[in-house]
Amino acid sequence: MLLFNRKNKIFFTFMLITFLLFANASKVTYANEDNVIVIDPFGERQTFEGWGTTLCWWANIIGGWSEENVDKVMDLLYSPTEGLGFTVARYNIGGGDNPTHSHMRIGGDVPGYLPIEGGSYDWTKDANQRKILDEAIERGADILEAFSNSPPYWMTYSGCSAGNTFPWDDNLKEDCFDDFADYLTEVVKHFRDEWGITFRTLSPINEPSTGLGWKAFNNQEGCDWSKESQEKIYRELYNSLVQKGLINQIKISGNEETNLDWTLNMEDYSQDVIDSIWQINTHSYHGTKRPEVKSLARFMNKKIWMSETDSSPTLPLSGGAHDHHGEHAMEEAMWLAEKIYYDVYDIGAEAWVFWQAVEDETGAVECDHSFGLIHTPFNQDNDNYILTKKYYTMAQYSKFIRPGYKIIYNGVSKTLAAYGENDNKLVLVAYNDTNNLKTYRYDLSRFDTLGDIQAYRTSINEDLQQIENFAITEDILEISLPAKSVTTMVVDADYHNNDNIMYYVDCGNVEHSNSFSNIESNNNLRNSVPDQAYGIDTISNYSWGYETDGGTTVVPHIDDMFFSIRTDESLLGGRGITYKFEVPNGFYNIDLGFRDPWSHSYRKMDITIEGDLKTWRYVPPRWEGIKSYKGIEVNDGILTIEIDRCKHIIDNNADAMISFIRVDRCTE
Repeated sequence: MLLFNRKNKIFFTFMLITFLLFANASKVTYANEDNVIVIDPFGERQTFEGWGTTLCWWANIIGGWSEENVDKVMDLLYSPTEGLGFTVARYNIGGGDNPTHSHMRIGGDVPGYLPIEGGSYDWTKDANQRKILDEAIERGADILEAFSNSPPYWMTYSGCSAGNTFPWDDNLKEDCFDDFADYLTEVVKHFRDEWGITFRTLSPINEPSTGLGWKAFNNQEGCDWSKESQEKIYRELYNSLVQKGLINQIKISGNEETNLDWTLNMEDYSQDVIDSIWQINTHSYHGTKRPEVKSLARFMNKKIWMSETDSSPTLPLSGGAHDHHGEHAMEEAMWLAEKIYYDVYDIGAEAWVFWQAVEDETGAVECDHSFGLIHTPFNQDNDNYILTKKYYTMAQYSKFIRPGYKIIYNGVSKTLAAYGENDNKLVLVAYNDTNNLKTYRYDLSRFDTLGDIQAYRTSINEDLQQIENFAITEDILEISLPAKSVTTMVVDADYHNNDNIMYYVDCGNVEHSNSFSNIESNNNLRNSVPDQAYGIDTISNYSWGYETDGGTTVVPHIDDMFFSIRTDESLLGGRGITYKFEVPNGFYNIDLGFRDPWSHSYRKMDITIEGDLKTWRYVPPRWEGIKSYKGIEVNDGILTIEIDRCKHIIDNNADAMISFIRVDRCTE
């Protein structure tokens, strides 16, 4: 894996310009007969850490309610059996506004622990939000993050924790950066030392470039931060964590932009600031450059979260009326399903955190919105919790894709696939946002054994209802998805004893990294390194590797099979790359992975296997594509795969290319 440093900053900028010029959401496409979607457990992406919510406003209200009503809502959110099974909680360290002000929204006046300059910390403050945090931990929340929306009002230029008098201007006083860092670290230190609660990460700024949103006397805390101010507070925070002996337990996360595209501005940070940040947090309210953000995190060698999002499309129902509660708004459920899919799959988010899981019912009606998963009137202690379609859609993901599951490649957009190695569960969550019935067919033959299957669906007439209208025949799972619905399939599946994979080549991975750690359990794998020129493998003693007609170059590997690319440098049509593999005579299934980050539509390639032209004039996609071929017969002990530019293509930029090769022995 490439580690990010100042020396290769220019290289990364070049990669963003050339590799990631076109910022569409990536889709893996499998080319198979009958539109069957291949689920490949070896195509691992990230290890998923969990689902969660931010606490601040709703917790500031509901935390003061009766034990019975608090228990009910916390079970709905954090109980793994009775609710969503959230395991992540983001706690808001309130700045605290001027006590003479009264402009915050209900719940938005989160108390600070240092209410006046030069005063003493008041650890009785924010009891309501702390109550909700305790209840989340009691139900299994084990990844905690503390974050700030604004410094205390008395550290700001405007004297108001909602923002500067002039939008876009910084609000933290120039001489208060160290004071603010000290405040944040003192709070997390007190939580650890006095209350036994350790936050894994601490995020000092929130949506620093929002602009017009953060202005004095607005209805919520907020603060703009210039690039220079961002760097300065990260430095001060890091130094304060070090000085207080917290840095080994509490790491820094950032930079929490409201538009995920703006997260790419972190590339302009100084190297010491980049080094101080352990985890990248992005919000997906706006923006399209998910693959670029994923690449940024990989180049910087950082964890990445989607740490905040929500929306309210408020689309009309039949008859033109709006569904303020979201009870029947499948359009909003479809928005949520799409957001989860692209954030987890394309950003590579290791955790996905909702903004406010509980919203004020009265405000939803007055403002004609359906933010939140649960609605309840905030103006009274009550148990009138309205579960929206977004709540049940969230459950389709969070109840089944559990912490520690591996997100894996699959062959279609709108299906999120994950595998739990500890419980041998394959989870497929598919959504149909069209107005028509759709049928999906999943090829599960890559798993060694298949067992019971359960399926659950949320639609206009169903709320996480168990269904049985699916069929599995010869390892093909077929299921129909009604219009505007989300379906979760949970399959007992085991692949740990699969010895049928003969070769798994990460083409272009010259660094010989640990990219094969996910298939170490396969004792029959014949390549001991990710890639090599044709010859004898010094470990396995089998001959395999590449040959080229005109020399070869590689694209650097960054721990993703699609990001490694081997190309042929020949400028003549009909020339390209040949891979040969020593195998026993018999039949084989072959997957070829492709990615053209330059998106050259004139890069047309012919794919020939064992002398038979299988695919003619193939144009690799700009992100991720897989061509699958089944039942390839080998009679001479050598499997030969040729990737050539089409004979009539002589353009300098049309080199033949390939990202990975997988060779499976057929068992039947």
